[in-house]
Formats: sequence, C-alpha cells, structure tokens
Amino acid sequence: NEQPFNPWPGLCGTGNGNDTYTSGIEGQWTTNPLQWDNEYYQQLVNDEYLLQIGPGEKYQWENQRNGYMMMTTDLALVNDDSYKEIVQEFAE
Repeated sequence: NEQPFNPWPGLCGTGNGNDTYTSGIEGQWTTNPLQWDNEYYQQLVNDEYLLQIGPGEKYQWENQRNGYMMMTTDLALVNDDSYKEIVQEFAE
C-alpha cells in the first residue's frame, strides 16, 4: 500500500500543529547560531558546564558563564584525548 506522496507511512500524523514533536533539547550553543565561527570550540575548551533539566524537560548541559547549552555528545569531544586535541586546534 505504497503512496507516492507518503513513502514512509506511520503513526506520527502530519508533523504540523499537535503532531509536532521535538527532542526536547532547547537552547542555543553560541552567541550567533547563524554565523560560522569557532565560539563553539572555545566554549568547549574554556567553559564549565552543569547538567540541568532544560525547558523541554530533557537533560542538557548549561554553560556556567553565559547560560548557553551543550549536549552530552558535545562535551564528550573534550573528554576524549584524541578529539580534545582537534577541538583545541579549532578553538585557536
């Protein structure tokens, strides 16, 4: 029963209005999310984070300096020695 306008039929509704669902992770990572710069990396290297339950009622990490957020996967980059070297390079 394949429909060309809906190749993946499911029970998720229309994706609009009441059928909209997000991950629950809410907040911004950087000062200007629409501009490419290295602020994300600088924050990972230089700032401290505290685990919080965010406005979407999901766990996320809050930057203690500016209130911005990160996910556990973001902070994992600086807790792994191999990736930390790369993050530090991009933070310069």
